[in-house]
Amino acid sequence: VKVWLTFDYELFFGTPTGTVEKCMLEPTERLLELSEKFNAPFTYFVDAGFLLKLHELGGSFPELLDQHQQIAEQLNRLIAKGNDVQLHIHPHWELTDYHDGRWIIPQDRGYRLDEFNKQEAHEIFTKYKNHLDGIIGRKTNAYRAGGWCIQPFMHIQDAFLKNKMHYDSSVVPGMEFNAGVYKIDFTNAPMDLDMWCFDIDPVAVNRNGRFVEVPISATEYRPWFYWELYLRGRLNKKKHRFVGDGSYIPQPGRKWQTLTQSQWNHVSCDGFYAKKLKPVTQNFIDRKRQHLVIIGHPKSMTEYSFDKLGRYLNKMQDKISFTTFSKYHDQSR
Repeated sequence: VKVWLTFDYELFFGTPTGTVEKCMLEPTERLLELSEKFNAPFTYFVDAGFLLKLHELGGSFPELLDQHQQIAEQLNRLIAKGNDVQLHIHPHWELTDYHDGRWIIPQDRGYRLDEFNKQEAHEIFTKYKNHLDGIIGRKTNAYRAGGWCIQPFMHIQDAFLKNKMHYDSSVVPGMEFNAGVYKIDFTNAPMDLDMWCFDIDPVAVNRNGRFVEVPISATEYRPWFYWELYLRGRLNKKKHRFVGDGSYIPQPGRKWQTLTQSQWNHVSCDGFYAKKLKPVTQNFIDRKRQHLVIIGHPKSMTEYSFDKLGRYLNKMQDKISFTTFSKYHDQSR
């Protein structure tokens, strides 16, 4: 099985957002140490709108220009060491202000590209991509929607085509959540395919489709998993506290839903989710699945998940191989 270890490289979007140092730079250095130690390349989906915002405001706020430079240096170092950098978009940066050293992000609007008209969405997609491409000196060709909000895809299909975006990795098969800023319905996505072509809807297989969906792998989580998560977090806060110093945007109803109903959710190395890495991978191996896509966020790593990820890479490295979007694309040509 080929394992794709992917990380959404970004701040938190609640209040507070946290800092670049704690949410992005420092935890990514720790991830880089693991990837080098076990020769496992990771893919970083970079919140390009944030980088552009830093650049735009850097003339007025020197600290933001410095943050932009530090991030650019880290991204290029990641690539030089065999990792991959691809495009991630949170369009709320269009509506975000910077005041008294902190970001003021709207909590109820601007989270999805379909909240902007088609022309605006196309322009946002293009300028964010161009800015990231300029930083890393090459063209990105894989995309992950902020908050997995890739639907309705037709709203940005033209942006995909004109920007030669070949891959998407936003779909989590079986997952559904519609509350607050989130509008996600992947219940019709194939549960038995590791990858598929699509054209107008990323959950609808189309053999002649112009794009390739590389879905984030999903597994079932029963309520007891989340009860254990919350209990452990309270009993050992140091071990299970996020390394990032911010908070998530509100997800109304999500906590109660997870504590009372079984969920199909992403396979992740964030926090307590890292407990599932080894058994899910073994399940994929036993079922002869070809691709396992794991999601993570540097900001959402914990001491527990860093330890679990290291143990996972150590124990599974002889059973699996690691790939990235750039590596896979080159090998597929």
